Amino acid sequence: MHREACFLYGRQLVAFLFMSFRFLLGSVLVLSSCQSSPGEDQPAMATSAGHAMSHAAAADTTLRGRVMALHDASMLRMDALTLERQRLTKTLAQLDTTTRAGRQQAQQRRHAVRALQAADTRMMDWMHAFQEPDTARLTAHQYHDFWQDQRQQLQQLDQAITTALDSAQALR
Repeated sequence: MHREACFLYGRQLVAFLFMSFRFLLGSVLVLSSCQSSPGEDQPAMATSAGHAMSHAAAADTTLRGRVMALHDASMLRMDALTLERQRLTKTLAQLDTTTRAGRQQAQQRRHAVRALQAADTRMMDWMHAFQEPDTARLTAHQYHDFWQDQRQQLQQLDQAITTALDSAQALR
């Protein structure tokens, strides 16, 4: 059990560090694209791909910040998912399933364990699939839509985490 916990913590740490690195790299790219020449009065910035990205996209980094804050808050609850799953797995092994009540409790715990695992898997899948958008190739509207979509995905993921944790804690 201890080995499994260490493996999960290690996996989560690697994922967190990977996302932090991508966040830092993305921030540097966004900030470097926001620099303008003195006296520049144009409403758009020229990018390396020859597209114009408006200052609105650069200003939309606050939406990006909110999305990443939501990600960070969800990541802080990943340990709770693991601990609850371990607790339920342990109590599941101790149940007397020869009785109807024991079988019912076991079924509830298995369902809660599956929900906890599904929430964990969804978070890991989101992190592995996440790719910072290339601001040089997106219009301000596309950039905004990307972050709105990511926010919606993370809100749904956060709800799944909350539901799974609430269900598990209700079985205390």
